[in-house]
Amino acid sequence: MMRRETRHWRNRLVLSAVLALMTVDARAETDSEGHEEQQGTHLHGTSLELFERTSISLASATTAENAALQNVVIDKGQLRSEVPALKEEQFAGVSFTSTVKNEKVTFYIVEARQHRNVYVDPALPKSLSATVWEYRVTWKSPTLGSGELCPSGAALVLPGIWNGAIYTPSTSDFSFACLPQRQQDGSVVKGGVAAKCVDWGYPPWVSQDPRLDQTSLTLTEGDALRHHLACTAMATADFCGEARPNTLDGTPITMFHEGNVRSEVVIPNSPPVVAGGPVRTSFYFEAAWVLVDASTGQPFKYISQFPTTRVRAQAVCLTKKRWATLPPNGTCKIQGPLMDPRTAGTSSTMPAPSTARYCEEYTRDELLQSGAVLFSYSKFLDAGLFRFKRNNAETQNTDQFLSTTRIVISSQKPYTYMPDPAIFDNAKQYALDTNIPLGFEGPLFKSDAPATMLDALPTRRLLRYRQKGDTGRFLTVTEGTPLPTDYILDNDAVEGHVYDGLEPANNPRPLRLYVHGSDYVTSTSSSVPNFVQLVSPMGYMPSLEDYAAAQP
Repeated sequence: MMRRETRHWRNRLVLSAVLALMTVDARAETDSEGHEEQQGTHLHGTSLELFERTSISLASATTAENAALQNVVIDKGQLRSEVPALKEEQFAGVSFTSTVKNEKVTFYIVEARQHRNVYVDPALPKSLSATVWEYRVTWKSPTLGSGELCPSGAALVLPGIWNGAIYTPSTSDFSFACLPQRQQDGSVVKGGVAAKCVDWGYPPWVSQDPRLDQTSLTLTEGDALRHHLACTAMATADFCGEARPNTLDGTPITMFHEGNVRSEVVIPNSPPVVAGGPVRTSFYFEAAWVLVDASTGQPFKYISQFPTTRVRAQAVCLTKKRWATLPPNGTCKIQGPLMDPRTAGTSSTMPAPSTARYCEEYTRDELLQSGAVLFSYSKFLDAGLFRFKRNNAETQNTDQFLSTTRIVISSQKPYTYMPDPAIFDNAKQYALDTNIPLGFEGPLFKSDAPATMLDALPTRRLLRYRQKGDTGRFLTVTEGTPLPTDYILDNDAVEGHVYDGLEPANNPRPLRLYVHGSDYVTSTSSSVPNFVQLVSPMGYMPSLEDYAAAQP
């Protein structure tokens, strides 16, 4: 892949439609234990980010004749009013107002129709919801402008108030959540994850509609809300519950609830744990999701608990495989139940190791008792690049490095990352370089990520070379970087893909090449002791969080 001239990366992230191509074949796979759909980066998916988490008062409703409506409610996904008595198609012509950026914005319902689940063939009767209605909405304001609220032309009405990642249950306020768009090939693109969760079977009310995964899930009203909110965090990979996605639009996932999540006995005569995968051919357990009290950070642990105060949803744990793609302590800016098991207990401010665990360390029952209601499985589009240093007594050379994504995780605590011995004959001679936290350089797009996505970014391959003569020395560089004559391409040499273009506007992490005599090291560090910078930048480390935030 040759270097291409690019404009700024924000203008090149045309990922939504591209990534939808990844799910066409996968959607043909269904089973009764889980179902595969697409993650997204926006909660409500409105045409303008301006309205992404806008709350609207039901009391602001007026008719086309500017008469106020009284006692407007949302009844299992449908707007109804008592005076005058309106429902269903009669809500066409009704408007609502809200204040956005200190300016009055009016939202007009121009069409109301019974909702059809966008993930079900519209020719099938079961695609039609028993209770939910969808609304085509336009908006207008004095100076902000006007237009269609949703790219798809249709929105669901969902109760409650959003303030960033914090949700407050409410019967007086609601939001419009835009539905994704169904393409001619059957794929579904864009849309807000709040609307997606309704169609996946997790609306914030007790539903009469059949579930996509063909399972039954008996819930109280409180349980339904817990599942819906957990679903919105899961659908954006908002691990920390901070309204910051860690995924790309269209990323395929498989999900399970507490009633159908698979389990397995890993250690004989021990309680079962949540199955690690692969399930559905190529999905691996990623995270367990809970609803927590926004004030205390404590999960709601029991089904009988009904969240009546400010809450947020997040992951209660991540698997070893997912933590391996994240920097030390993850991306969380606030403290909560999600703690990094790799760093816990390493400082006076971190909890003891026993309180921070990987998902694999919990039994299935422990996760359920901790409040977990949903379980997500991912194909992992990213991988972690780790830096190892060689400590070989025979050569007495400690300036040999290996930068690779080809790692294994030890089966015993502290679960150290190691070079994969199936690829590296001298793997035991290398240990994580402690000059950087956890030896973690950053995430890469995986070597087998879809070409359609990589071409759209654009990206460049990161390749690993081995020195001739079986010296055990390695060199990791981007494709096209000049090489020493004594290095050849290694087996399974594609480490992944880095961003290839102008420096990202946010959080740039250039990948550099350093040299010291006949030794090389590839790193994002601004300097390496005893080494001289040779090439910078070879590319930039991608971040799902950064890419997600930049998507339209």
